[in-house]
Amino acid sequence: MLKKILILGLLAASSTLSAEVITGASIGYLSDAEGPYVAAQAGYRFGSGRPLTHVVAAEVGYYSDHWNGGDAKTVPMLMNYRLNYAQGTSGLSYYAGGGAGVSWVEERVYPLGYWGGGWTDDDYAFTWQGFLGVQYAMADNVDVRLGYRYLKVENVQLFNFGFEWDQEHIIEFGVDFSF
Repeated sequence: MLKKILILGLLAASSTLSAEVITGASIGYLSDAEGPYVAAQAGYRFGSGRPLTHVVAAEVGYYSDHWNGGDAKTVPMLMNYRLNYAQGTSGLSYYAGGGAGVSWVEERVYPLGYWGGGWTDDDYAFTWQGFLGVQYAMADNVDVRLGYRYLKVENVQLFNFGFEWDQEHIIEFGVDFSF
């Protein structure tokens, strides 16, 4: 029911607000896995030129973690909503939002070292995130942003065990292009 209300609200907003296509990418640092996180997004921005704008975008990310005896890869695939609040005409704005979707998780274990053989398993798990930050319009169609993201992958089933996979705190820098 909530999904239907959200879709109807976005359709109503899109009929009264101008929409433009956006694409973007970001790179961040995972504080828990201590490594890079990369993501790409594509979607629509509604209400350009107004103090409040709404962004609806699909996003795909990637990060990996390595340890002695194994490694893991995680690919979050999320649908996001972001609300931007412009600070006057300075080009500075603040944003907050969230998203939900699934993550593909693969873990490889090498008990005898990488060349000694091992086991691989993968799973898809529900994933959600919340984010906030600041954004600056470098040009009419280019924005840069600096922000914080909390990313949570729920209940992964690997090697017949269920467990909470990741809870990541990410500091990131991104660039968005609009058309």
